[in-house]
Amino acid sequence: MTIIRSAGTLLLVFVLGAPGIQRDLRAQEASVARTRLAEGIQLLRNGDAARAKIKFDAAIRADSRSAEALTWRGICENQMQHYADAVADLRSALRLDGELLSAHYNLALSLIRLQKINEALEQLRIVIAAQPNTVQPRYNMAILLESKNDFAGAKEQLVAARSIDPQDAGVAFHLLVDELKLKHDDDVPALVDQLAAASTAMAVQQNAATALLEAGSFQSAVSLLQKAHERDPKSNAIVSLLCRAYIGAGSNSDAIALASDGTFSNNEEMTYLLALAYAGNKETQRALETFTLAAQQDTKDARPLYHLGLIAAATPQGPANAVQFLRSAHRLDLDNAIYALALVRILLVTDQAEEARAVLITIKASGEDQAQVDMLSGVALAATHQGPEAAAQLKKAIAKDPSLAVAHNVLGFCFFQQGQYAQAAEAYGKASELDPRRVLYAQDAALAYGRANQIDHALRYGQRASSLEENNANSHALVGKLYASAGRREDAVRELRLAVELNPDKDSALYLLARTYQQMGDQQQALEWSEKLRLLKQQHEAAFSLQKKTEATSVRSSTLLEGGSAVDSDASAP
Repeated sequence: MTIIRSAGTLLLVFVLGAPGIQRDLRAQEASVARTRLAEGIQLLRNGDAARAKIKFDAAIRADSRSAEALTWRGICENQMQHYADAVADLRSALRLDGELLSAHYNLALSLIRLQKINEALEQLRIVIAAQPNTVQPRYNMAILLESKNDFAGAKEQLVAARSIDPQDAGVAFHLLVDELKLKHDDDVPALVDQLAAASTAMAVQQNAATALLEAGSFQSAVSLLQKAHERDPKSNAIVSLLCRAYIGAGSNSDAIALASDGTFSNNEEMTYLLALAYAGNKETQRALETFTLAAQQDTKDARPLYHLGLIAAATPQGPANAVQFLRSAHRLDLDNAIYALALVRILLVTDQAEEARAVLITIKASGEDQAQVDMLSGVALAATHQGPEAAAQLKKAIAKDPSLAVAHNVLGFCFFQQGQYAQAAEAYGKASELDPRRVLYAQDAALAYGRANQIDHALRYGQRASSLEENNANSHALVGKLYASAGRREDAVRELRLAVELNPDKDSALYLLARTYQQMGDQQQALEWSEKLRLLKQQHEAAFSLQKKTEATSVRSSTLLEGGSAVDSDASAP
């Protein structure tokens, strides 16, 4: 939570009906009480809180029913960070004079320090109701409401405060934060323009830029930071933020130009940002070299290692290297769920499901990350032949994020393995609907619906698969099999012949052609295709035997991640 404006505490006391020495004390009050109170106030104004408290103690001894003296001592104790004592004195003052606004306001400040937020809000509401045209109580109330994630309530207070003092940069900054949290973008440009003014403190501009970056408002951050950079072109903090804004806005060339400035050549952060910009600009080799340099400049920075892992994972021969980079990044930052999840994914891609499970157990995640953890746990469990446990994890992932196509697909695999074909078909079908361009998902759905004897649904997904990749022999063979099951033998022959043309070694298509021709009564064609199958099996007998054995016993995590996890043993030649 942003700290209240503590520097203005005393000033506010005066503004909000300050307990003045001008107010006539009751007749019984001795002049010594008035004198000590005035002396204490002067000392407090001069920054000598310890001596001021001694004076306020004396004033209260002289007049124990002075609400003003108790209020001032509470203010002093607040300054000395004796917050519990301050609360006690200010509550005592309010028992004597419940309308003393300075006591209400300073009680709120002390309660904030004690983290008694709801009680502090009550006091601030009293002050605002009595003096609605004062900025500071509204500002501090907004800060408290932000700490409770009540951004709409905070915005209401800040809008009112801004109408009182439109030039207050602190109010403008927090209003910007609330607008971004509420995703109300219409007022953001005007607030950015105000905060970009040369009169705004550089620290406030940095905070505003950080909020814009976190909200993904990169172009607005660029416009703010460009003006800040003009004011102080040598500021590492401003240059770093501006580089990030350029990268987020897709202006990687501008980021490269800024980060390449020789002024920052030995700055580890700028090296890292330069590498990010090269990566965003698709200059892979330069990105690789610069991330490597960043990792050498700061051996405890996990970020360049993470990106080196991503680059390696995207190359044909790189997954093994990617594992090493991502392991190193994870070891340097064990609490970073993004690094851990990236490591788990590459471990699953390289079929190291057991190690992936070991990493998953350590991940501390929430929200979308937790859904990813559950999904990848399900994949790892399925790959290690723990179907029921895998299904449970995948259902948890789907409950958190129903849009996870991979989770639906692997759940379909778990059902399929257990012979629950209707449930498998539903899960596979959902995966294909979520990602209709993925051929393997459509193939899995078609196969599962075929096993569930829902041929119309099976054909729809089979035809989707063959339309996505017209030269995919597996899709045409699957559609041919489904046509044969539906009694549409001529259509089956067409698809199966096409599958053989695309892949002459497709033994399942040869077998189904022979069987379909036999069912059609064409014994000659049936014998010809049976002979082709016999010769093919004779030529590749060892390979076919190994393939069938592998399909029957092996579940690869890499295959589960990609889709195509169901095995169409029905279509294979006997």
